Amino acid sequence: MSNMSNMNDMNDMNDMAPDGTKDQLGFAELIYGVLFSPAATFARVSRENHLFNVFVIFLTVTLVGSVVNFLGARDFSDLPPELAGAFTAAGPYMGILAVVFAFISWFVQAGILQVFAELLGGKGRALQVLTVLALAGIPKAFAIPFQVLGFFFTGSTVSTFLGVAVSLSVIIWSLALMVIGLREVHGLSTGRAAAVLALPLGALGLAFLITAVSLAGFLIPLINSI
Repeated sequence: MSNMSNMNDMNDMNDMAPDGTKDQLGFAELIYGVLFSPAATFARVSRENHLFNVFVIFLTVTLVGSVVNFLGARDFSDLPPELAGAFTAAGPYMGILAVVFAFISWFVQAGILQVFAELLGGKGRALQVLTVLALAGIPKAFAIPFQVLGFFFTGSTVSTFLGVAVSLSVIIWSLALMVIGLREVHGLSTGRAAAVLALPLGALGLAFLITAVSLAGFLIPLINSI
């Protein structure tokens, strides 16, 4: 027990600035740490409050992604003029809604993962899960340049393949960061941290299956009786 206490004290001393105060990670340190030293960075995040910096990072990635998506979908020349004009005018508002829903989704996902993490013995807080989710989204920024390039090479097999490959790589990278982050902030094993992500998806799939079977059981006799 004393060894653990000494290790914690040493970690706290390493995190101290020369003036004796907590040396908080800045934007560049957070981003670099998540990309190149995720375990150590998430372990430190679990002991400190970086919510403001994390909020700014999440907002920046979300805003840039929303703008790029809007620019990529602004060609409505195949639609009737009335619809094309309506979609063009609604574009900025759709972008704002996308950002709002991204923040709602951020909090909802954090709440769901926090519940499952606690069920599996996690000791972290919802604030830390919010931090993990936001920082795990940093790799999305690497897909943005490829999206922009795709605007200039529309229909190209190479650009399509490259876009799909980059998107899949970013998804896998983000999921791996989530597992590492949940493991560090909740003190779980890697397997249990992965289960925290997998169980909500399994529960959602089971709920969808039960709903589909129930609807089929209701509709089939009704259709046969007509």
